[in-house]
This record gives sequence, structure tokens and C-alpha cells, in this order.
Amino acid sequence: VRAFRNYAMLLAERARWTELSSLARDKVTRAPWDYLGWMTLGLARHRLGDVQGAIVAFDTAMVYISDEEYD
Repeated sequence: VRAFRNYAMLLAERARWTELSSLARDKVTRAPWDYLGWMTLGLARHRLGDVQGAIVAFDTAMVYISDEEYD
């Protein structure tokens, strides 16, 4: 989790949205219950101009996020 989070933040800070999208797609393929992977995918898709894809990713993230993380 920590490595994914740090690498995702690095890619986002450098505006490397295509790479971030690939990283997040791989993450949610391996762990479809991981809300952070879905949030990351939503951010990347939004920045790449894929609004519908971003909405789907963010909605999916909200299904898997715990109450504690949501708060």
C-alpha cells in the first residue's frame, strides 16, 4: 500500500497521467476491492479527459471505502 501510494503521488506530482492510469488499472485488476486504486484511477482518467471513466472509478471507490477512511 505504501509503495503504491508513494509512486502514485510521484506520478501525479509530475503530471504523468498515462502512467498513473496504467499503474492504477493494474492495482484494481489485482485488488478490485482497493478503494485507493479506484480513486487513483479516477484522478488519472479525469486528468486525461475521460470524464465518464473517472465517474465510474470514483463511484466504485466509494463502494469499497471504509467508514473510517470516508470520515
